[in-house]
Amino acid sequence: MQLASAVVCPPVIALCTALAVAAAPAIPHATGVTRGGLPLVVVSAPASPWAELQLHVALDANELSPQERARLTELAQALAAAVDLAPVGGVARARVAPDHLVASWGAPAAQLEQLLRGAQDTLLRLRLLRPAVAPVAAAASSEADLDPRALTLALAGTPLMLPVAGPTHAEPLGPLAARVLRRERVAIAVVGALPEPELLERSARLLTAGLPPGPLPAQSALAASTGTRVAESADADLVGARSTIWFLGPGRGAAGAAPADRAARAVLARLLMGRAEGNAVAFAVAIEVTSPRAATIARAEGKVLQAFEEVARAPPPAEVVAAEAARERALRLERLRDVSALADAVGRALVAGDAGLVDRELEALGALTPADVGAAARAAALGPRVIWRVVGGTP
Repeated sequence: MQLASAVVCPPVIALCTALAVAAAPAIPHATGVTRGGLPLVVVSAPASPWAELQLHVALDANELSPQERARLTELAQALAAAVDLAPVGGVARARVAPDHLVASWGAPAAQLEQLLRGAQDTLLRLRLLRPAVAPVAAAASSEADLDPRALTLALAGTPLMLPVAGPTHAEPLGPLAARVLRRERVAIAVVGALPEPELLERSARLLTAGLPPGPLPAQSALAASTGTRVAESADADLVGARSTIWFLGPGRGAAGAAPADRAARAVLARLLMGRAEGNAVAFAVAIEVTSPRAATIARAEGKVLQAFEEVARAPPPAEVVAAEAARERALRLERLRDVSALADAVGRALVAGDAGLVDRELEALGALTPADVGAAARAAALGPRVIWRVVGGTP
């Protein structure tokens, strides 16, 4: 990638740590529109031996029946499998989350045009789409998706909690593809070895297929602005009990949390030995809790809430926050060394409304303060939370 700074990085797609102080974006990219009118984002990776093209689709759960929603995994796999990359040494992958799906095509960098022509042909032949005849590998994700269990509890009673996978069918997928793939709900991400202007021009020129217009997906609100939802099950083989607590907030979509808020919650998760999970609808701090006795699991969960409250009252020292923020930023950049994860990051951000969200979160991590983390803790402690609890026996 070309970097407008005095920092010299090795000629690989990896983005070196020195970019933390560079004036240029950490993830240089360009956006445009294909000849078919579809949003497009490209990233130049001149030294990468691999090229990637991804189709990102924002899902509208409110317009699909439960039966249609249960075929979304079939749809994503059929889209990916529609491009035969075996002759050029490529691979097709797919991924489905409750609020989006991804069809991903990768091949040696010299075969970029095959990826573009394959995607073009697939978009032109959506009405003829049929289920894949062989399993399709899972596409890489640039960030941890929100656990479906959390979404099921947080959005109980809404279509977004319905499953996206079910029994396979032989019926064509064309009608479902026509309902799901609309111009305003898709984004195409391309990572290739060409210089950025040439990569953008060639991708936009070759992708001439259009899609019918359609409204943006309806934003599903969290089930409650405050309060706790708990699901409990029994496991006779488990000694004691375990649970996962998700502290939820707005996601990355059009009405979602600001990049600085998401960055602060990600660091908060690290400080509390948890993890950050998210999608367009919701972003969460997830923490695992265990107890040697089933009767005391609720008390252990209460200690997690107490830890949030302690950070809210007295945030960690600035040097601790800076160290954890630097680790979080380095981890994200490390994930983006993989071109499929890189395409996923910019494509996911573009379909959420702005490809620059990736950079703004990285920038926010570099400017994070203890006050920011304290504010994130207060919001997480007061907002909605869901608990998935498994209770076993006692020692």
